[in-house]
Amino acid sequence: VKALGIYSLATQINGIMLQLPTLANTLIITLFITLEKEGQTDRIQRFFKDLLPSIILLAGLACVVTAFCFTFLIPFVFNVEFVESVPPLWILLGSIVLMLPRSMGYAAMASAKSTTFMLLIATLVGAVTNVLFNIILIPPFGLVGCAWATAVSVLAGTATCSLLLKRKFKIVLSWTYLAMVPAFSAAVSFTQTRDPFWSFLICVGITGLIGYFKRDSIKAAFDLLKNLWIRQIKDADDPDVEPSVVRAAAKQ
Repeated sequence: VKALGIYSLATQINGIMLQLPTLANTLIITLFITLEKEGQTDRIQRFFKDLLPSIILLAGLACVVTAFCFTFLIPFVFNVEFVESVPPLWILLGSIVLMLPRSMGYAAMASAKSTTFMLLIATLVGAVTNVLFNIILIPPFGLVGCAWATAVSVLAGTATCSLLLKRKFKIVLSWTYLAMVPAFSAAVSFTQTRDPFWSFLICVGITGLIGYFKRDSIKAAFDLLKNLWIRQIKDADDPDVEPSVVRAAAKQ
């Protein structure tokens, strides 16, 4: 019972962090439907090539900053006993970046293309992986093993979804998985060392290196985001032009 209460604190904080990607998925579905109906599939490919990995890279840094802050907030706000929830929290927050491609890209693409069976397959793969790794990791590692089982299952589900979409619709994987490395490395580091400062520096350092080598792609991501934003503003300001979402719905 004590272990369950400690682990639930980590899952609750993780759940709060997952709210934004969940809400963003709804908007991205609308975006993909609009671009698909208007024949702008090149922008969808640019989303997967540049924007999605850039979002993952920045989100990973945000997750590690959150984990770093809660390392000190948890014993201050809660009882000292809840310090045991900190290692699982680092792992669960690190696993958010493993889920982001699916929650902010692949799921929206599958829904826009009416191929949601791919999400079902990915979910089943993740569920089976979770049960299997829980059996393997919980007995020797306890709460940390449970958190890592969750992380592995999330990665398995995301990888399954990306492979199915790449095979069916030729989506660009680009450096999406590379963008996961900083937050994942920080989670591994904290699991091994229990040192938040060193784990945070590892994440910042790897993020900086990846950002430097992928700076052209990151710039292209911001350009795409700016163009989409300007387009929506123009549609909203022009009374003679229907919003793009309405146009897409009308074409359906």
